[in-house]
Order: sequence, then C-alpha cells, then structure tokens
Amino acid sequence: MVTLITCTGDRPICFELLECWISQQSIKPDQWIVVDDGKVPTAIKYDCDYIRREPKKSDPKFTMILNIEEAFKYIKGDKILFMEDDEYYAPGYIEEISKKLDEYDLVGVGRSKYYHLPTLK
Repeated sequence: MVTLITCTGDRPICFELLECWISQQSIKPDQWIVVDDGKVPTAIKYDCDYIRREPKKSDPKFTMILNIEEAFKYIKGDKILFMEDDEYYAPGYIEEISKKLDEYDLVGVGRSKYYHLPTLK
C-alpha cells in the first residue's frame, strides 16, 4: 500500500499543480495525506486525507517537521512517499519509486534540476 505525504501552506498554485501531477500518475496512491498549516486553508480538489493544522504563534519559522509528525499519525501504507507541492512529478513517478521500494528500504532522487519558472532560468 502506497501512502503519499504532502506538507503545504499558502501555496495554492503549487498545490493545484501537484494535484494535476498526481492525477496523471500511472498508478494512484492508496492514501494521500495532506497537512496544511497555511494562514488560508488550501482548496482541495483531489481525494485525500486533509489535515488542517492551525498555525500557532509558538510555531517555529519552518514547520515541516511538525507537519510530518502530524501526518505520521494517519499513515496506512507500508510504502511512504513524500511529494512536495513545489516539485514536478512525471506520470510514472509513483510506479517507479514503488518498484524501487520493493527492493530497497530507502529511495531518493538524484541529479535534480531546478528552475525558477517566472524567469525561465
């Protein structure tokens, strides 16, 4: 069983693109956990386990660890994939990573290329 985890907050355009990338996957996740701690709740169109973590004044500047810890409470799958809201995922991404996880305990992506789309650089 494949579980995806996405931590997001106040990035509606990025999240909408991620929903598109996930909808185009050759195999779909069994579970998608989205933890949102933005000031404005994210509008969700895709079927997922949406967890709203209200921001607190005591939160650290970067809240990803808090959000991951929250997601861990809801995991059902034995294969856990982190899919960020600011990354592109080709249609075979989940399928390929899932196959690798049949063989290895931990899988990552190397030789990534990053672009700043507004400047096309």
